Amino acid sequence: MTRSWWALTACVLASALALTAGCSSTAGAVVTARDVAAIDMLTPRVGVGVTETSLFSCKLTSPTAGCQSEFAPFPLELVATTDGGHSWRREGVPIPYAQTDKLPFSSMVFVTKRAGYVQVGESLVSTTDAGQHWRTLLTGAGLLTLSVWGSSVWVAECANGPLPTSPCRASLRVGLPGGVLSSPTAVPLTAGQLIGRVGPGVGVFSGLGPTPEVQQPEQFMVTTDAGRSWAPLRVPCGGPVVGFDPGRWWLVCAQDGGMNQGIVRVYATSDSGHNWLEVASANPVGPSPGGLSDSIPQAVAVSADGQRLWIAGLNGIQSSTDGGASWQDVKGVNLGGWRPVFSMLPPEHAWLAVGNQGMWTTADGTTWRAS
Repeated sequence: MTRSWWALTACVLASALALTAGCSSTAGAVVTARDVAAIDMLTPRVGVGVTETSLFSCKLTSPTAGCQSEFAPFPLELVATTDGGHSWRREGVPIPYAQTDKLPFSSMVFVTKRAGYVQVGESLVSTTDAGQHWRTLLTGAGLLTLSVWGSSVWVAECANGPLPTSPCRASLRVGLPGGVLSSPTAVPLTAGQLIGRVGPGVGVFSGLGPTPEVQQPEQFMVTTDAGRSWAPLRVPCGGPVVGFDPGRWWLVCAQDGGMNQGIVRVYATSDSGHNWLEVASANPVGPSPGGLSDSIPQAVAVSADGQRLWIAGLNGIQSSTDGGASWQDVKGVNLGGWRPVFSMLPPEHAWLAVGNQGMWTTADGTTWRAS
């Protein structure tokens, strides 16, 4: 599909403004599912997403030599679906930061079909009118991580800007009505980052502690009140945490041994992280009881009812229905090495968006179909 991004340069340059409006709108134009890089489904039929295509374009060198790849910036656009992700249409005007090799599209969260936040590299923008206007909230931020639980939005960032100029001073902001953010609340970890949102006010951060030393082991902190207070958490290793209240969580850790394969371990807790049990492991040079793949996880998700886990590797996904003890390959899903993004709704509705590759959905957690 052809993208007329050259004509939109003026809109992209408008990123210098805090509030962007009046750019050329492509609202209503149809977008294929493979061009949708991230989604946030709000109901089984209604959801929003952000487009993404390859950053590489063809630079013609000669009629006989063909072309060489080069990076090309292009605008990111908000899209919406009303049929469960089978078809998508553009909304509003382009997001006021073009994706480049140095500023890639990162993530998005929406609380209604009109109001949400989009991260592009080190910048964060918001909209309250389905992309008709975009407000710049943060620029030059480091290690931004967005999460949403119901209508509660969190933004974790490095208060001292992008790394690696200095260790990250982690902070947490909360989304407020009107598409704005609260003042930052400090996280008592240096080089801290959000590794799991497991409840409306519950989140887990990893880092190096308040006074890091070169060999200091990784430390973990948990908040149960959206950052107003913190407590140390004993975690067996660093990795993404998924789960739901009142304390049934899973932790997936990986040690890359090269070629996107390595040692992968899955841990479970039923008491909010006070005790962890290793329930599955995989090793490229040894047995993998339970069928867990040794592919390095690219994304981890749990169904909205907590009955099913998914791990997306480099090319495919696996699922578990027994708390992570045994794993089965999901048929018909090929990620092609692109970044996967999950979206879940009760009880076991799930969507998997893989920009440049395709989109898959399941209504029962078992059978996945391409959109």
